[in-house]
Amino acid sequence: FFFLQRVKLHYLGDHNYVPRFDDRQFERMFRVTRTIFRHIVNSLCRHDMFFTQKVNARKEMGVHPEMKVLAALKTMYYGVACSCFSAQ
Repeated sequence: FFFLQRVKLHYLGDHNYVPRFDDRQFERMFRVTRTIFRHIVNSLCRHDMFFTQKVNARKEMGVHPEMKVLAALKTMYYGVACSCFSAQ
């Protein structure tokens, strides 16, 4: 839960949060605008069950769809495994 809040605070923003990184920085980092990013998340959630949030084996909410897409975009942009970003 804390990690999702931090991701929202730094990258995404919504009606409760103003993102730390402005639109230009977000686009430079992920090569898409926030508007396109949100469209990608919504489309993937509708068409692929992997990108939906599910309850895990411990009866807790799993990884949020926005975090999955951010990881995928970072992996495609930088060309390295997701595990390289675990400390960021």
